[in-house]
Amino acid sequence: MDMKSKYSINNYDMSKVSADWVYNNLTEARKAYVDRIVEHAPDLGIDLEEMTFSRKQLRLVSLSFKDNDDVPNWIVKDHDRRAMQGVYIIPEVVEQSTGVSPINTVLTTDNLDSSELGDDDTVFELEPEMVVSGVNYDGTEL
Repeated sequence: MDMKSKYSINNYDMSKVSADWVYNNLTEARKAYVDRIVEHAPDLGIDLEEMTFSRKQLRLVSLSFKDNDDVPNWIVKDHDRRAMQGVYIIPEVVEQSTGVSPINTVLTTDNLDSSELGDDDTVFELEPEMVVSGVNYDGTEL
């Protein structure tokens, strides 16, 4: 999978995205559902480089591995994960499928004025050489 990803967030409310939304912070049951999304999404035509998923997409994933289309409450009942009606933010899926969490990208663009974002809806292009764990953008240690 191409590690060069574009995270388009202009159409969604990303104001409540948390820095804690990383795969390792999930419970085992939540990790299992994220793993199922990663496993079944390609067959269902769901883009794993997007961190937003519609309720319809999540129902398809659920039907792929169980007898019902229930979407877990930790996703649909958490108002902070709601990007808009029927669309949910699950950055842990991107992290699990690509190995790179989009959280820092979202949080660093949170303070930008919409005039600074440009017309192409691309907030930031994340390239592997730009990701350095343990170091801030200014070079200081975290």
